[in-house]
Amino acid sequence: MPEGPPKITLPLNQSLHLLHPYNATLVSTKTPDGQNNVMTIAWIIPTSVDPPLITMSVRKSRFSYKAIQETGEFVVNIPTFDMAEKVLRAGRTSGKNIDKFAELPFIARKAKMVKAPLIEECVAHLECKLWKTFEAGDHDLIIGEIIAATVIEGYFTKTWDITKFRPVQHTGQEFFTTCSLETVEIKF
Repeated sequence: MPEGPPKITLPLNQSLHLLHPYNATLVSTKTPDGQNNVMTIAWIIPTSVDPPLITMSVRKSRFSYKAIQETGEFVVNIPTFDMAEKVLRAGRTSGKNIDKFAELPFIARKAKMVKAPLIEECVAHLECKLWKTFEAGDHDLIIGEIIAATVIEGYFTKTWDITKFRPVQHTGQEFFTTCSLETVEIKF
């Protein structure tokens, strides 16, 4: 059997980027004193179906980390590809220094079940209650239980209709992509 193309060794600090792209999300919070904030999270995955849990990897130093720990809630907002610049800016600035809802800007809407706001421009929202937090190196794993989920009608029926929704996917650093318009159902 012939050998494939040569492979190079990557530095370990770059190895995690081999797992990209990830869907970039905007996680909104409200501090106990009422300040809305948003952070960008691409390291987020489903964790359980029953109960519906998601896990995101967050640095303890993030302004939103403290709000989640203090209030016990957050909203995962699903942005579109045309929002990529706002997604990057939300991830490169801190709510300690600016009001991101005013500066970027984002339109805050009342959520159904939590005090943290929805981001109107996003196509879908997962309202979450903090389930558990675990230390994991230089990040913590925040597990949230989804207690409400909303999506623009017609955009999602068992799967995304990518003729209507183009996700913003983070490939690393300041690079983003989206999926193609081709969806194929595989049966066996």
